[in-house]
Amino acid sequence: MTNDLLSTDLLINAQIRIAAREGVPIVVRRRGDNTGGTIILKINRMDGTAEILTQVRYEDERVWSPVSRGAPMSEADADLYLDKQARID
Repeated sequence: MTNDLLSTDLLINAQIRIAAREGVPIVVRRRGDNTGGTIILKINRMDGTAEILTQVRYEDERVWSPVSRGAPMSEADADLYLDKQARID
């Protein structure tokens, strides 16, 4: 079974459980479409910066693509990006 057959909701819930077992906190900031919504990760680096990864398709697979190709973005810029994406959804 490939990830393409799994709903977004199922993928998110599974990752939350995996992270919880490892002691990694996860917060779901916003939920969109439960079946086919885009998953965007904000990784807080705890130094005032963050990395944003978004899921894209590459050769029929879901892969993670960094939004900022260079250095991590400021936390404020990361939040602006997430707010903009939420308005699109």
